[in-house]
Parts: sequence; C-alpha cells; structure tokens
Amino acid sequence: QFLIDNPAVAMVGGQCKLINKKGKVVGEKKFPTENKEILNSLFSRNPIQNPSCMVNLNIVPKTKILIKSKFELAHDLELVFLASNYGKLANLDEFILKYRQYPESFSLSNPKKTFFATLAVRLKSIFKYGYIPTFKGVFTTIFQLVFVSLVPNNLLFPTYKFITDIKVNNLEDV
Repeated sequence: QFLIDNPAVAMVGGQCKLINKKGKVVGEKKFPTENKEILNSLFSRNPIQNPSCMVNLNIVPKTKILIKSKFELAHDLELVFLASNYGKLANLDEFILKYRQYPESFSLSNPKKTFFATLAVRLKSIFKYGYIPTFKGVFTTIFQLVFVSLVPNNLLFPTYKFITDIKVNNLEDV
C-alpha cells in the first residue's frame, strides 16, 4: 500500500526485531525513514534491511533488479544503491520483520569478509551508480576500514552492535 500511495518511492523497507535461533526477540534495528537520511547513511551502513524491502517495479526496471552481483555478502546493499537511481528510498516506522541474527550466520561468521565486500559495493556505487557520499560517510568508511583491519574477527560484531543503533537485550542471545 505504501508504494501505491508513494509512486516516487523506488524501494521501501521497515524496522526489524532481532530474534535468536529459538525465535525469541532479543533486540531491534531502527532505520532512517526519509529518503535524504537513507541516502546520507548509505556509505556507512545498509539502511534498508533486505528481507523487509519491496521494490516498485513501476519505476525500477525488472531487468535491473535481477543483477548478477559478484558481491555475495553485500548484494543487498548494491540493490539499494541501484534502486536509488530510479526514485526515492523509504522505511516504514513500523516493525515489519523478525530478523534472525546469530554469530554462525552467513554474514556474521566472517565479518571481515563481509565488510570488505560491503566496501567494494560502496566504491562501485560511486563509479557505476554515481553515488556521492557525504563527508561523514567517507569518514565513517575510513574509520571502519581501520577498525576492521585492527580488531580480531570475534570482537567485530559485538563491538559493532555496541557502537550502532542495534539494540540487543543480551549479547549472549544473538
């Protein structure tokens, strides 16, 4: 209904409750809701949670959505950059997804690999999609690069949760 009511929006997502392996809610992820905030955060985080997103195929060509990305761990971020070329980005205020996240998951089992795939997509976004990052986004990415290069793999996710707006009740639960 949101895409019908907002035809200039190319992609919409929503807020997420984090659940553990047993399905217990252990936290939440909050994302910006307005296009400008989402665009400004694209170079420092993925501001639309992939399983919650819907794409407006009235303005984003279906053939563009079926991209063959070589970035297995960051293909969702590449899709957000791509959609931003066709229209606005948005997130609903409502929690619309229960997102299972745990240390053995695909993207969290090797956070350094995930980060470098994300970095490659961010750089590709500049050259292929014409994205112009904010100063804050560039600074954040440089900080992340140094941080990820220096911190051991097993400490990256707990530290990331601590410094971002991911709210988790008990670190042992995720």
